[in-house]
Amino acid sequence: MWLSLGCSSCAKHSPPDLLPDSLAGWRRVAARDISVSEAHAIVPRAAVRRICEADYDGPGRLTARVYDLTSEPLGLDLAQRWPPQANTLFFYQRHYFAVLNWREADRQALQRFVRELDRKLAL
Repeated sequence: MWLSLGCSSCAKHSPPDLLPDSLAGWRRVAARDISVSEAHAIVPRAAVRRICEADYDGPGRLTARVYDLTSEPLGLDLAQRWPPQANTLFFYQRHYFAVLNWREADRQALQRFVRELDRKLAL
């Protein structure tokens, strides 16, 4: 695990609004809603309202996925139980949980992306 930060507000945005066209020097190349059946194995399917995902190119390549959960404590629970993976970080706030996976990315560029995504999601 690399970093935990807060975010909010998946349900009131469509994928392009939730995960913007460009963010901190990264350009979105694809955005989609993901079926709840494709949630990570530790995420209770009945506790997911929606999953949003986008791919970005920039100082590397990354995929951002945001889970809109039915319960505020579940975000914290997922953060405590999320399995460690190489090139992966996550953050949560209230009932939102986000996971970023990257390839060939600069660490400072990733930090800027997370800060900006956190700000965007807080709107």
